[in-house]
Amino acid sequence: MKSLCECRRQEGQQRVRKRPLTSAESRRGETDVTFLQFVAILSLFVFLDLKISYSQCLFSFLQHRFYFDQVFGEDSSNEEVYQSAVFPLVQGKATCFAYGQMGAGKTHTMLSSSTKMPGLYALAVRDIFKHQSTSQTLTLVYVSFFEIYCGQLYNLLDRRKRYYIRNLYRRIITCISVFPVCSMWFVDLAGSERASDTK
Repeated sequence: MKSLCECRRQEGQQRVRKRPLTSAESRRGETDVTFLQFVAILSLFVFLDLKISYSQCLFSFLQHRFYFDQVFGEDSSNEEVYQSAVFPLVQGKATCFAYGQMGAGKTHTMLSSSTKMPGLYALAVRDIFKHQSTSQTLTLVYVSFFEIYCGQLYNLLDRRKRYYIRNLYRRIITCISVFPVCSMWFVDLAGSERASDTK
């Protein structure tokens, strides 16, 4: 079992998994603009003039570097992601969630439909029950699957029954002072809106 100090070291880590271009994206001639540099840096190249071809714009781009605790390449398996990012959390209390735009590979990583490459859920369950079978103490395992969709909470183990969070409106939040820290751009990557319209 992990000590409290070991669990705290895992607190708030961000790991990124880069997915390859899909076959449809490749057929359309789309370009992969993200590249891995070292083990924790993901670079995004933004082309300045989209009217010129990819070969002509080798020097016409901006490079943005993003730093994470770890970056997994497109050849990384679910097992590799699990062993590095999730397995250290299995014996403690932790939350592991996938975040990203539609089609980014969240379901493939977390759930997977392949028995040859199980997702993080199945790998964690495997290790939880492996630990339980060797333990001398009684262990109870509780499972719940919820989905938050369009701001609504659904129980996926109860025929997608909708749940309501009670007494939420009764909580009062008081702000003593508010000051701007930075500006932020919100871009809906799933729609056709332009970034300049969504500031």
